[in-house]
Amino acid sequence: QCNSITPSSILGRQLDTSDEDGKCSWPVWKPIDKKVDLHQIRGTITSLLYEIDENWSAFLLHSYINREQRNFINDLRIKPSRVSYAVIQIDFAENYAFLRQ
Repeated sequence: QCNSITPSSILGRQLDTSDEDGKCSWPVWKPIDKKVDLHQIRGTITSLLYEIDENWSAFLLHSYINREQRNFINDLRIKPSRVSYAVIQIDFAENYAFLRQ
């Protein structure tokens, strides 16, 4: 159901049409030269809504995977088991660095 509805279709109804060209700024992680950095973007409300719409399906997938992993790990902690095991969770951010020493 969320895939068929875009954030701009919901938020656009809440905005006054005269505000759509209003200026705003927002942070975005962008890859540049094989490195991901946080950039401050300035633009119109319309351009912000467009960027949110463009990334919406990736956000939904990320949110779903995160929620399912969290539920699975919580279930492992709660349910007793005859087998000993360790749960190791590694969450690499987009801008992680692994340095060999």
